[in-house]
Amino acid sequence: WRSAWESDDANSIKRQVLTLVWDAGIFGLINECRRPDENGNSPALNGPIHDFIDRNFVASQMSRMRKLVDAYPLQPMPGARRDNSVFSLRSLVVDIEANRSHMTRAAIFRHQAIEYDLDKASEREWKEVQRNMEAGISSFMVEDSAWPTKDLHELWDRICGVSPSERSAVDIPSKEMFDRMIADLQILDQAKDWATVYVAHAASITSRRASGKGEVPTWNQIQEMTGAIVRVA
Repeated sequence: WRSAWESDDANSIKRQVLTLVWDAGIFGLINECRRPDENGNSPALNGPIHDFIDRNFVASQMSRMRKLVDAYPLQPMPGARRDNSVFSLRSLVVDIEANRSHMTRAAIFRHQAIEYDLDKASEREWKEVQRNMEAGISSFMVEDSAWPTKDLHELWDRICGVSPSERSAVDIPSKEMFDRMIADLQILDQAKDWATVYVAHAASITSRRASGKGEVPTWNQIQEMTGAIVRVA
């Protein structure tokens, strides 16, 4: 998962997301620069240049979004005749969900090498504070702080959808959280469809009409799609 997310590979998901977000930001700046000034005068830029900027931005963003919601698996399927695995945001979410039973609260604490018992962690922290106070040290950093234990428990409460009073060593990430992420990415269906009929393929008029695909997204819709990707990422 970490390799798919942030490795040096050209297709790593984090690289894809960062490129998408930076390009959206740059296009937003260009849009602001093209607005008329207070006297109503527009920048002196001819039509073909405007068209070039808009056309290429939309095509590149839609194709990138299409890749990020690609439904192919993150890892090769056992026994498959060909490896069709992809580094997409959707495939990462689906793969993590499929393995969430292994991600118990106790397993995460072991993996992070963090004390599980908050009472023990707090007791050790207080003993260190007392030793420093008795030694006359008025300002010091607590080396054996309980905050990593407290912080990870609170994070896992949110991820598992449980209250602190209901914590259990076998808590696993809630299915509802993954459902919300996949639902968030559904807003990108329009981008996926547009890229399919105009970028990946040159769909005919009749095929576009039959499929109902090909509606050109607005700048506001592109911003909403980008926001959905950032939330899930």
